[in-house]
Amino acid sequence: MSILVTGAAGYIGSNAVLKLLNEGYDVVAVDRNMPEWLKSIPRNIEKKLKFHRVDICHDELSRIFRRHKSINGVLHFAANISVPESVSNPEKYYENNLWGTYRLLQQCRKYDVNNFIFSSSACVYGEPILNKKKQTIKETEPLDPLNPYGETKMMVEMILQSLSTAHNFRHCSLRYFNVVGNDSHQRVWDGHWKEKSNLFPALMRTYLGYTPDIRMFGSDWNTEDGTCVRDYIHVTDLVDAHIIALRALMDERPIQHTYNVGTGRGYSVKEVINAFEQEVGNVVVVPTGRRGGDAEKVVACPKSIKKDLKWKPKYTDLNTMIKDYAGMICSHNYGHGLWKEKRK
Repeated sequence: MSILVTGAAGYIGSNAVLKLLNEGYDVVAVDRNMPEWLKSIPRNIEKKLKFHRVDICHDELSRIFRRHKSINGVLHFAANISVPESVSNPEKYYENNLWGTYRLLQQCRKYDVNNFIFSSSACVYGEPILNKKKQTIKETEPLDPLNPYGETKMMVEMILQSLSTAHNFRHCSLRYFNVVGNDSHQRVWDGHWKEKSNLFPALMRTYLGYTPDIRMFGSDWNTEDGTCVRDYIHVTDLVDAHIIALRALMDERPIQHTYNVGTGRGYSVKEVINAFEQEVGNVVVVPTGRRGGDAEKVVACPKSIKKDLKWKPKYTDLNTMIKDYAGMICSHNYGHGLWKEKRK
């Protein structure tokens, strides 16, 4: 039995591959890019991994399923993820995120692979009507994405629901929020931090001198300090949630079609910047206007996944997430010396 991991060269996909290998699974990993973690695979588990450089939008994908007939489950991470880019270049997102996933699902149906975990997003909610007392989002909230990225995630969820109704296709969509942290064994890291628009990569670029400052998009939001609020989850906890959900599908245990994956605690942009400066170092912050496609406050209610799948996040401290993320990037890209020098 093998697990297929798409987007295996990406930040979350890399962590998922290594976690699966460590737990004894045979892994078929695909990505259109070569992953850095190939150099970090311990020899004792290397034989359990088969990596293929394949774009899921292309016909080569069918070759993977023909070659690896033991595939029994899929963790689907492959996607473009930049909200601003999706607004300026929506065609790219509909082609890769939507069409690519549809092609993948065609192959799953053709080769009778019926256990499918979809890496979805809190972007499907848009600006939800929040519970006034708890201020968190439940899975039952109406879906109203504010940008093409969120729209592609919502559309894939709809396709999965249709397949489930028509063919009893077992699936689960995990809607997660903002991913931080890194592998505790320092084998993988966020290899695309130089290009991403997310807050943590942007902080790292400014701190290490790639950009002169970091832009704070809007200071007039209806939050305590005027900046957007997000739920941050450690990548290790997120990967655990995916694997736990996949096991439930493969064991044919009762499982919902969608779960929120988060800590249930929100941090504002200002809070994150302050914590970053405490743990890593100072950065130049430039307040600017609101950015298109952003929501004001997005915080998960993770009660369902905790109850149904007995999942619980272990790394919930913001400062720990920051140290894991920043330390790994500095160590792998610049050597431990620079990181220690910066920390003095």
